[in-house]
Amino acid sequence: SLNPLVLAHLVGGAHNEALMLGLMMAGLVACRSGRWVLGVVLLTCAALVKAPAAVALGCAALVTVAGQTGWWRRLGRAAGVLLTAVGTLVLTVTLCGLGWGWLDTLRTPTHSYTPMSLTTDVGRLLRWIGTEAGWVITPDPVTVMRTIGTLAGLCGALYFLARAPRLGAERSTALALLALVVCAPAVQGWYLLWGAVPLATVAWRALADARIKAAVVVLVLMVFPSGRGPTVTDVVGVVLGGLAILLWMAWTSQRARDAELQPSPRPSYGEAAPLRFP
Repeated sequence: SLNPLVLAHLVGGAHNEALMLGLMMAGLVACRSGRWVLGVVLLTCAALVKAPAAVALGCAALVTVAGQTGWWRRLGRAAGVLLTAVGTLVLTVTLCGLGWGWLDTLRTPTHSYTPMSLTTDVGRLLRWIGTEAGWVITPDPVTVMRTIGTLAGLCGALYFLARAPRLGAERSTALALLALVVCAPAVQGWYLLWGAVPLATVAWRALADARIKAAVVVLVLMVFPSGRGPTVTDVVGVVLGGLAILLWMAWTSQRARDAELQPSPRPSYGEAAPLRFP
């Protein structure tokens, strides 16, 4: 929770990921403690906030079904999970009163360009090369690379989803979501928290590596909570502010050293008082 990405984007940016990840982690904890009904309800609500949380629902469902002994018990648990998820979905959408029009908004991220999307960057590079060379390229390279990336991300997510009973719900959820993010047609800095937050619960030692910390700092500086990168004004402000802080620290350190080097005044005992005897 003290990760700079969490503080900058989830707290400072107030993105929907804060609510999604809170519900998702609460659902995973409930499933791990054996309260699978509550867990499925929470995970379904997380998926209603943002669709990628459905990966966590699938991983937790496979783990809780695989934990049953015998095929009949597994089928019964699978049916219970399915009915709970569908019931929560329908009930929540009905109570909200907004209908099912939100399904059309799931394609919204594909209409925006974000520099952190590797597949989109490759597509734009291929389009630029073709334009400069005078080639007529159809279909559009960006569309092709985004489609390939989406399919690759789905394949990676399905691979880790199938391994959920062996890896555990938290680890498989983290790896599956990271696979989706790496190959996604639109990527924001806070999307990495989809996988980083659940991964921190089971692999926090790996995330404490100095290289990971450096990458987090770079991401915080590259992408602001607004989704935009730093402008020239931001860079100048950071440089001037950093220089001012360094000068202040150097000045205070020099004053502290000068104070240590100055000789301390000799104590003055004054005239001794005369001894008095009773």
